[in-house]
Amino acid sequence: MIWCAVMDEGRRVAFLVLRDVEAKGAYVNLSLRAQLSGVAVAHAPFVRELVYGTVRWKRRLDGILAQFTRAPLEKTQLPVLVLLRMGLYQLLYMDSVPDHAAISQSVELAKRFARGREGFVNGVLRSAQRMLREGGQQSAPAGHALLPASAASLAEAYSFEDWIVEMWLEELGGPGRVERLLAALNERPRLFLRANTLLTDAVYLRDEFVKRGFEAEVVGDSRGRMQFAPTSLVVSGEGVLATELYAEGLFTVQDLGAQRVAGALGALPWETVVDVCAAPGGKTAVLAQDMKNVGRIVATDIHANRVRLIEGEMKRLGITIVEARARDAREPWPALAGQADRVLVDAPCSGLGTARRKPEVKYKPPQPDLPKLQLEILTAASAFVKEGGVLLYATCTLVKRENEGVAQGFLDGNSLFEKVGEETLFPDEAGTDGFYYCLMKKNSG
Repeated sequence: MIWCAVMDEGRRVAFLVLRDVEAKGAYVNLSLRAQLSGVAVAHAPFVRELVYGTVRWKRRLDGILAQFTRAPLEKTQLPVLVLLRMGLYQLLYMDSVPDHAAISQSVELAKRFARGREGFVNGVLRSAQRMLREGGQQSAPAGHALLPASAASLAEAYSFEDWIVEMWLEELGGPGRVERLLAALNERPRLFLRANTLLTDAVYLRDEFVKRGFEAEVVGDSRGRMQFAPTSLVVSGEGVLATELYAEGLFTVQDLGAQRVAGALGALPWETVVDVCAAPGGKTAVLAQDMKNVGRIVATDIHANRVRLIEGEMKRLGITIVEARARDAREPWPALAGQADRVLVDAPCSGLGTARRKPEVKYKPPQPDLPKLQLEILTAASAFVKEGGVLLYATCTLVKRENEGVAQGFLDGNSLFEKVGEETLFPDEAGTDGFYYCLMKKNSG
């Protein structure tokens, strides 16, 4: 009875999140955080697994469900479709959930949120259950031995939009290379923290988390490519952000790739640094810590409410050198022209490198106008760089026209800048989210 009560509440919360994501275009992480506030901690792991898993494998789930519905899925009422996806995800991927519970609790939710359609939900899920028992579908892509032959089949197997897979097949090489990337972007991400080096280090944090019952270890890489210790650690357990360690500003939650990008700028004490498109402030915090909280950082974002996020984060971390401003990054700012030792442009992008944490990005249509916006922002921000200063362009996507294309387009039109470094972090190779950055230096005119 206790197990059922926990699961029932978890499914209800998961349904509300998934309905918001589909109906309102809500971000999974933000909707999940809002719905989990006030919910017992015991429900949280189940809810996260069900929500993220259902979104992560949505296209594949729909492909299976379509076999058991007479009308096209797009004509199915949204609450019904969400319940079917949730139920099928449990049947396919959640071994800890008995089949009868996955189906019966989906029907119970239908009685509340899709009245009159509970019989339909029951029938479709029972048909899917029979097919799975007969071996008609595997619970996950089988790997390289059964490599799908086409972009469409790869996209369906790993639940991405066709255009994304087609693009990567063209840009990255053969299907084996692309399949490894798709598989990595469907993995459950680990929780990485960065110690606030103004106050502590990762070794101390690790020990404090272990004392509180968490699993924690300092991050290192035997291959020597990713050097983060003693600033970073990986933690497992519920309630990390509810600890006094977080309230006291001893760490931030930040993927290793984001840490590497911010660190690549090489910010030093006493410098003037501009961070464009900075909200919510994670990379800004890295810059301030690298500067020992000495100097000046001007952090901008176009939205005033997101500027307040930067201010709140700096206050929590005890950082005092950041001036947060609401500005359109494409607009000139004469007061800062030629004043900055270093400038970071963390450009808005398609975000495909973050699909592990934000699986909803896998279903977005192409955004052909993004490179134009990115180049406009990069060009405007370059005016802040003084002679001998450094400009870093970065995205969290793996799309060449948004990455190398924009960086090279800027360099072609700005002879004073030269490229001094460039890197793409692929999740299947680096073990981080996907990022790109290009480091450029401004020479004398």
